[in-house]
Amino acid sequence: MLYPIYVHQDGAGPLGVTVPDFPGCFSSAARWDDLKRNVQEAIEVHCEGEDAPIPAPSNLTDLLEDPDYRDGHWVVIDIDVAALGQKADIVTAQALASCAGSDRFGTVTAMTG
Repeated sequence: MLYPIYVHQDGAGPLGVTVPDFPGCFSSAARWDDLKRNVQEAIEVHCEGEDAPIPAPSNLTDLLEDPDYRDGHWVVIDIDVAALGQKADIVTAQALASCAGSDRFGTVTAMTG
C-alpha cells in the first residue's frame, strides 16, 4: 500500500523520516537506498502488538498544506501491510491516487519494490 512519508535532512547528517499516517512513527537512513527498508521496519515495530486497524494513506494534497512539513521532501513508499499482522482498512483507488502524484515542487517520488 502506498504511503506518503516526509523526509528531511539537517546538513550532512542522516535522512530523517516522519510517517504521518502512523503517529509517533519515525525512521532514519544514511542513504536514500536504505530508506524503504528502514521505513518498513519502523512501521512494523510501531504496529507490533497493536489491535487498531492499519490506517488508509493520507491525501498528499492535505499534507502539502501542513506547515509542519515545509523544509523536506515527500516520498511515496510501498509499505507491505501484510507484514504488519493487522487488518488493513479498505482503501479506495481515489485514496491511492491522491498520494501517488507529485507536489508543487516536483519532489514526490514513488518507491516501490
